[in-house]
Amino acid sequence: MIFIESETSSHEQHVILHAGLALKGGSHPDIDPSMVLERPKVIHNRQTGKFIMWMHIDTADYELARTGVAVSDSPVGPFRYQGSFRPHGQQSRDFTVYAVSQTPLQIFTLVLALAWQ
Repeated sequence: MIFIESETSSHEQHVILHAGLALKGGSHPDIDPSMVLERPKVIHNRQTGKFIMWMHIDTADYELARTGVAVSDSPVGPFRYQGSFRPHGQQSRDFTVYAVSQTPLQIFTLVLALAWQ
């Protein structure tokens, strides 16, 4: 769910409005209620005018480790899920996203190397 917070100038109060469901679950196996969808981030694509949601997609045992992508005409949705992938073929868990107007989108994902003894 998306909530929008705004300040009222006259009373210095915060107003929180319910903006609806950003991404409807169940429309794809990745976003089924049995799956884990965490840490969504939304950025604006100036070239297309679309808003892109990046998120962590995983199974309950955290073995999938993928990055999911959804697209919307509005920053609050509704978003249309596009699918998931592993950036550079690597597991994706914690990540951050940023965009600079002169360069392509950059995705940084934390890759953990585990040494089993």
